[in-house]
Amino acid sequence: MNKLYIVSQGFEENKGSYYGFVEGLAKSASKKYNVTILCGLTKKTLRKYEKLDYAEVHRFPVAGFSLFKHISYILILALHVSNYFKKNKLREGDIIIANGDAAVGVVNRRYILRAPDQPVRTFLRNMDIAKKETSLLSRIARRLHFTMFLPIDSLITKKAAGIIYSSMENRRECIKYYGVKKIPHFVPNKDIKFEYLNKGRKHKIKGTKILFVSSGKEKVRKGIIYLERVIPVIFKKFINVKLIHVGEKFSWDIPKWCKGRIISVGKVPWSRIREYYKSSDIFVFCSLNEGIPTVLMEAMATGLAIVSSDIEGVEEYVRHMKEGYICKRGDSKGLENGLVYMLTNLRKGKEMGRRAQKRIKSVDQQIFWKELIRFSEQVYKGNRGPINLLTSKS
Repeated sequence: MNKLYIVSQGFEENKGSYYGFVEGLAKSASKKYNVTILCGLTKKTLRKYEKLDYAEVHRFPVAGFSLFKHISYILILALHVSNYFKKNKLREGDIIIANGDAAVGVVNRRYILRAPDQPVRTFLRNMDIAKKETSLLSRIARRLHFTMFLPIDSLITKKAAGIIYSSMENRRECIKYYGVKKIPHFVPNKDIKFEYLNKGRKHKIKGTKILFVSSGKEKVRKGIIYLERVIPVIFKKFINVKLIHVGEKFSWDIPKWCKGRIISVGKVPWSRIREYYKSSDIFVFCSLNEGIPTVLMEAMATGLAIVSSDIEGVEEYVRHMKEGYICKRGDSKGLENGLVYMLTNLRKGKEMGRRAQKRIKSVDQQIFWKELIRFSEQVYKGNRGPINLLTSKS
């Protein structure tokens, strides 16, 4: 049996995000390949070697230097991965799929890249939207940090044999900055458990519910600063509206009278988050910069009315006034208008939700993993056809 290697910054089971991509790929590929996961040892409590039912996991010590922690982490991981492949030779028919910057360790070998959310220049451009809300020192530090990654992102993208993108807009941005037009591509970069999301119970919370799923660690990038400006306006206009916040708790910068109408449930396991989708009426997403987030796709799958910022590629998923309401990033008034529209037109919102639900079904896990593995095999055989599940009629 041939081997499929997954190279990632880290890996833990049942953690979602890019860990979820690694786990889903490993489980699906294990039916046909011996799967090996190569990643960093992100916690001392994790084992360096682990034998799972569906994969072997090798975790390498990657403690970075405090001043340049992330970039040193990536380079140390790259050294470990490179040494691993020197000792464990690839055979014909073996496949490597690398997640983002972790691909540095395999740039001298043939690999499929799961592209970073955005090219460095795109990220910096998007974050400049909030320059008035960010200190000069923070802006300088961010630009220095991400500029260091520019040659790395350029290298791993140009060297890839095939690329997995979050959207076609993500691909266009990579072509613009890295010149990778001829490299075969696959869209999107993650799956959803469509049928599973539509099961489960609802929470009995009275009133109309707006769902917001996010950590508060990056209030600017996640657009929380704009949502904070809008909440008092919405709560005044619609007295029965509540905001359900799922994610790491933080202090909301809003008037005291508003706080009683925010239900913060903290971080919940993925198996329970579907309960909050099913209990809500509207899903709000307001980030300045992001790949297409899993939470947006899951909200589509559960048929929620969606209000989203215009991050790159979002209208390939949610078209304005067809599957949801798209507002300009960093525009508090636009975000307010979107929420007011959906709250005033709940029936139309439900219709949009049904269309969104139908649209996103094409990336159900049963379709996604089968097509991604087929794409990877085609790339290794020299076939260069692109796959875009969002436009596929199958």
